[in-house]
Amino acid sequence: MTIASITLYRQWQPFRDGTYTCSGGRSAEGFDSTIVEITAHDGSKGYGEMAPLGSFYDPAFAEGARAAMRELAPR
Repeated sequence: MTIASITLYRQWQPFRDGTYTCSGGRSAEGFDSTIVEITAHDGSKGYGEMAPLGSFYDPAFAEGARAAMRELAPR
């Protein structure tokens, strides 16, 4: 099976029950989610998702992951 295309989608997913609060006064309103669609030459598709819990890791984490995927996809 050969990959024909890889498409990245960015989606803001708010938490269903509102603000999520953690220790240390940290809180988040939702996920900065990345959804990956991989399409094979035969038309079959597969999906994956990366959604860190809010910006607790680092505000730039989600965009860094997308940048890495954009760099690796052509290879």
